Amino acid sequence: MKKIITAAAALTMAVTLAGCGSKSSSSSGSKDNTPADMYISREAFSKDYTDVEDAGKGPLLTIESVTAKPGDVAQVAVCVDTPDKNWSACGLHIAYSDALKCELADDDQSVKCVLGEACGTNPLTSSMEWQNELPEDIAAAGRNLFFFAAVLGEADGTSGKIATFYFKVPEDAESGTVYDLDYYYHSTDLSKDMFAAADGEASYEKYAFSHCTGGTITVE
Repeated sequence: MKKIITAAAALTMAVTLAGCGSKSSSSSGSKDNTPADMYISREAFSKDYTDVEDAGKGPLLTIESVTAKPGDVAQVAVCVDTPDKNWSACGLHIAYSDALKCELADDDQSVKCVLGEACGTNPLTSSMEWQNELPEDIAAAGRNLFFFAAVLGEADGTSGKIATFYFKVPEDAESGTVYDLDYYYHSTDLSKDMFAAADGEASYEKYAFSHCTGGTITVE
């Protein structure tokens, strides 16, 4: 029953959190290394997790840092290190420079990705670009967003690569240019981002979002 509820929640997020609404929203976000290297709505994060106990350890979400030549397609993996327990589902927003082009799948609707070993076997996944108007803080920072959700089957999530995504670097990009990629915590009254423990412990999810680390694409 718990897995059915989790799957339904993640599928709902895949639709609503990909930005299907037509209005822009302000989340009072900022690029801040405390408590996490991410764009984050402090108000939303506080509302969701203030009453959740702080865990002493938990999953470490990271985005790879890679190099690429002008005009190349950079391959960037989203990873997790979760040595204490397994995870069962995720719903994550990734913010990236609007100078980059996020590669789409063959259907030209979903974001192109290759699943990693951390997702176990036969996960249910969804990956979508943000549609319509971006949140005001993301637009002001010259960023775009995409959303990735995964609900795992009997093989719960482990450490390793969750998924690899692809970004086209501008043909005229100058050597030494650095493009940041960050997690963006997004939460509304209807749905919220998630990184759920297999046992449903809320402090595990709080740890994930308060200790995540962004990555970069550096032009050679």
